[in-house]
Amino acid sequence: MRPPRPPAANDDAATAAAADPVLDTADGLRRLMGARPLYHQLLRRFAGDYADTAAHLRQSLDAGQTDAAGRLAHMLKGAAGLIGAGQVCALAAAIDTALRGGRHHRDGDGGNRSGDGGCNSGGGSAVPAAAAPPAAEAWEALDGLERALGQLFERIEQIARLERLTAQTAMAAANPTAEAAAAATAMAAIPAAQLCAQLAQLLRDGDGAAIDLLEGAAAQLAAHLGGPAWRRLDAAAQRFDFEAALAVLAAGDGAGDDGAPLSG
Repeated sequence: MRPPRPPAANDDAATAAAADPVLDTADGLRRLMGARPLYHQLLRRFAGDYADTAAHLRQSLDAGQTDAAGRLAHMLKGAAGLIGAGQVCALAAAIDTALRGGRHHRDGDGGNRSGDGGCNSGGGSAVPAAAAPPAAEAWEALDGLERALGQLFERIEQIARLERLTAQTAMAAANPTAEAAAAATAMAAIPAAQLCAQLAQLLRDGDGAAIDLLEGAAAQLAAHLGGPAWRRLDAAAQRFDFEAALAVLAAGDGAGDDGAPLSG
């Protein structure tokens, strides 16, 4: 793994990038002062600790155990906010606030409906707008929370899988072995569009692991993007001009597996 690049003007561009409502890794890293190994550890822990949370919330609401459901939603809100999962954080906050009675309509003014608990959801509030009894509001938010958690767990698994393969492929370059060669083969089996999406996120984050990914999947990305675009992308990344490298992807020099521009 290469050391992180030195601070540069590209950091401002990465910070200004549009927040991903499913998992804003830049926001999560900022909350942990850039400690990427710790961040990845928290992602794995989150996926393990909260895999059954939606089901437990549904069971608690079915049983009328609103206090237990509220506590669980409150814990989920805090954990999701820490890793930058704004959509899940906002929906958990909606359930938490509704069950605590903080969103009862008062004199027809609807009360305070922000309810996101400081979540960075990358868009409007996920809290239902219509006044309703707390349990009804919680049920409405829970339907969305189940979908959002599914998307989040899928994103975490993609990050973990590419992290493992990137590390294994880097090892293959330094110490060719049958095991390392198998890792390179596994990397080659990942769709190029998925590799480009992960590469774009690393570039937005200003993460030096982008270079490891470029080197580990060089042949696949070069074939996918085309020689001229690949050479521009590689040259920009090697000089740590991550903004320019990201622009190569966003410009659509190559096309993804579905024919769409590679905008990440």
